[in-house]
Amino acid sequence: MNADKIKTVRGYVLEGNQLQDIEEKIRADWPSEDPAALIEAVLSGFTKTGTQSKEVIEGFCIDAARDLYRRMLAVGDFAGALSAIKEIARLRQKSGTKQDEDFDALLSGLTAEPEETPIRTPKKPKRKKHEKRKAKTDMD
Repeated sequence: MNADKIKTVRGYVLEGNQLQDIEEKIRADWPSEDPAALIEAVLSGFTKTGTQSKEVIEGFCIDAARDLYRRMLAVGDFAGALSAIKEIARLRQKSGTKQDEDFDALLSGLTAEPEETPIRTPKKPKRKKHEKRKAKTDMD
């Protein structure tokens, strides 16, 4: 059993496959491997991840949000990038991580409630003189 096989089976689990389907895939892909042993290795990895310290989990979440922010900017998803920034701010505030003043200033503008802007009804476009004459002659 090697790390690549464990990673593949972990992917099957994270994709939401049923246990029976995962066992069948393991038997089809690696007939000499014990499906129960591979699945146990994946579950053991989840247990290790779940017992990480609060700081490790929060750090991972912040780094993951930063990575998503970078990817969203690359594809032009600015609303998603803004959401990632807000999530980073929320996570940092929750964890009590010290932030520098520049970062605080940036986030204060992004996380503030948006000001209400009055809704304006669009005005009818003005007709040109020759259009008015034509409409008038068409009615006659």
